Amino acid sequence: PPGGMRGAQSIDRLTKMLNLTDAEKPQVQAALDEMSKKVGELRADTSLSKEDRRTKMKEIREAFRAKMKTILTPEQFAKFEKMGQHRKAPPQN
Repeated sequence: PPGGMRGAQSIDRLTKMLNLTDAEKPQVQAALDEMSKKVGELRADTSLSKEDRRTKMKEIREAFRAKMKTILTPEQFAKFEKMGQHRKAPPQN
């Protein structure tokens, strides 16, 4: 969607980087859509503290990661994990 999540993984990028099959693409797209929806709901929820928001975001990412692990081959998942390494926040500031 226009103005979608900045910095988020896109299906095109994932397809290229992971060499997704036609069978994998819709499953990965569904996982991306679900994560995007949850992140949107989280951003809309103004009642949460910064800590709660951070915890929830971590849970959303972990759920996405777990889902990707069930879709991708071990080789693809290893590449997917490497792609995410540069985006990981440093441990406690």
